[in-house]
Amino acid sequence: MLEKDPVCSKELDIAKTSRHARYRIRDFYFCSDQCLAAFVANSQWYYENVA
Repeated sequence: MLEKDPVCSKELDIAKTSRHARYRIRDFYFCSDQCLAAFVANSQWYYENVA
């Protein structure tokens, strides 16, 4: 299954990534620790503007 990294918009195979975060009731997947950290720092903004 493919998902987009909400920070950089890179398409990811979620079976091959270990970086993820849950915000509210949704799971988000990330290509790098930097994208994960950016999301964690501004979760509400990404949830409202990208998701």
